Amino acid sequence: MRMDREPVLFTRKRRHWGRWLISLVLAAVALCALYTFYDNGRVVIRTQRVLVSNLPEELEGFTVLLLSDLNGKRFGPEQEHLINLLQNQRYDVVCVSGDMVGSGADPYPFYELLHSLSTQPVYFIAGDSDPVAVGGQPEGYHTVLADWIAGAQTRGAVYLDAPASLQVGEATVWFSDAAQIDLDLDSAAAAYAAAGTGVASYWLDVIARTQAAREQMREEDLHLALSHPPLRRESLQALLDTAGEEAQAQIRSVDLVLSGGTAGGQWRLPGLGPVWANGHWLPEEEVTGLSYIANMPQYITGGLGVNAASPLPAFRLFNTPEAALITFSSHTGA
Repeated sequence: MRMDREPVLFTRKRRHWGRWLISLVLAAVALCALYTFYDNGRVVIRTQRVLVSNLPEELEGFTVLLLSDLNGKRFGPEQEHLINLLQNQRYDVVCVSGDMVGSGADPYPFYELLHSLSTQPVYFIAGDSDPVAVGGQPEGYHTVLADWIAGAQTRGAVYLDAPASLQVGEATVWFSDAAQIDLDLDSAAAAYAAAGTGVASYWLDVIARTQAAREQMREEDLHLALSHPPLRRESLQALLDTAGEEAQAQIRSVDLVLSGGTAGGQWRLPGLGPVWANGHWLPEEEVTGLSYIANMPQYITGGLGVNAASPLPAFRLFNTPEAALITFSSHTGA
């Protein structure tokens, strides 16, 4: 006797690959955000040896701490995290290549850092995002220098409106603003003398101090030039091709250019490198590290903060904030 059986239907479980994929992507984004938050709050130290032929014996091992692009950022209360890191390093002098105050115009994060660096000489220049350094004050103000410049000076830092020297034993180290090393002093002096303003008087004094410094510079001295944006090969070569004899001599006297201004590209993509550096997608050697431009060595630090002019969101991606320790030697095996 045949019995009719109802067919049994087996339904396969649908695999929710889409949900798993979305969950994985969200988890990856969350981990990336956590890492980026952590990474933006710390600082690493990069080290670099620079060989200088005929370096005076007193300057063997002379080390510069290079800082740039703080842009008003704090690393912990009153810069506590950054200060603790730097206190464990050995260096002879501090060079600051601009954008430490930034477009926010709050100088106190910079001042807090200067307070901790007071045991070593500090030389600094302004960056393109900093408040205007000279001439931004109302007529009759007690100084033509911006308040943040004057404030840094009262905290022991030296503003490089003219070359400054540091004596190390019998040796001399000169520090200059790279934007002024080709300055035609006679032409500039004539133009400012005709102006007759307070700002012009200030620049006439700068020109006089610059002339005196140039007359004291010797071939055996170590000459470091600070630049906020890195010098570009094409512009430096064009300058050398057109500059007069005195300007060429000044340019060629520079043993190393110390630059910042790139924020290390701000975002760095694995396999692609820096994303945005002063409006360009530049090769690595034009963004960080040591390279040569028209036979002149230049070291570019990735800096501590972000570039105020960058169209990218204001954080660093896969790009840890950094300071640099640059040590000079004449020995290849040192």
